[in-house]
Amino acid sequence: MFSNIRQDLRAHRGDWSAQGFWVLVVYRFGRWRYGVRPALLRKLFSLQYKILFKCVQIVTGIELPCEVPIGRNFTIDHFGGIIISEYATFGDDCRIRQGVTVGLKNVDEPKAPVIGNNVEICAGAKVMGGISIGNNVVIGANAVVITDVPDDSIAVGIPATIKPRRRVSAHERRKGPPRLRELSSRGAGKRDVPAVIVTLEMPGILSNAPGSQKVGKLAADRVGEGGASGGFRPLSAEVVSEDDATYTLKIERR
Repeated sequence: MFSNIRQDLRAHRGDWSAQGFWVLVVYRFGRWRYGVRPALLRKLFSLQYKILFKCVQIVTGIELPCEVPIGRNFTIDHFGGIIISEYATFGDDCRIRQGVTVGLKNVDEPKAPVIGNNVEICAGAKVMGGISIGNNVVIGANAVVITDVPDDSIAVGIPATIKPRRRVSAHERRKGPPRLRELSSRGAGKRDVPAVIVTLEMPGILSNAPGSQKVGKLAADRVGEGGASGGFRPLSAEVVSEDDATYTLKIERR
């Protein structure tokens, strides 16, 4: 139990205050109690687990029964409105965020998703029914997934549509992190212009974290480094258009 708790703490970047880590501590205790002998002592621990489970559910808004098999490096980012059915299964290196439901499609049919390795379920997503989610899958924010998702895919929309996930080539990995490919002359280095337009080449961004929020933050950070931006200090970035791994953004002045 304690080795698993230490691994859970590492998965949450050593943050003892992370609500997801609290939930996993109670989860590990619930799994551990099954091996306690004699039966009378196990019943006492079971009572303690039920009290702790209800307390952490109320405090964090996360429901993770100890009956759910989870793999290594399971991470719960943020908290609130997370419900996981006891019939669900998770592989290694999975990550879920706030507002996620992984559960039954029909109450009369006790079947829940079987989720593979390296799966990221973004905020508000619903994954329901006796379906299979493959390895290296990203389920987009607010997506509703009720069908199988193959390996190396992205599921987005209501109901979710399946798209192939872009694989990062060895050449792109050698190129290093995403970089500014082009910066329009309009606004760069001019104090009286409120915004600039950038085209940002993002090799491999879809394999890490799709979505305009992270793209915008990364672009703002990169422009803030100076260089072609002429020292333009960004306030925020908005994705204007997207084409494969190239994003055009509007970045506002601080």
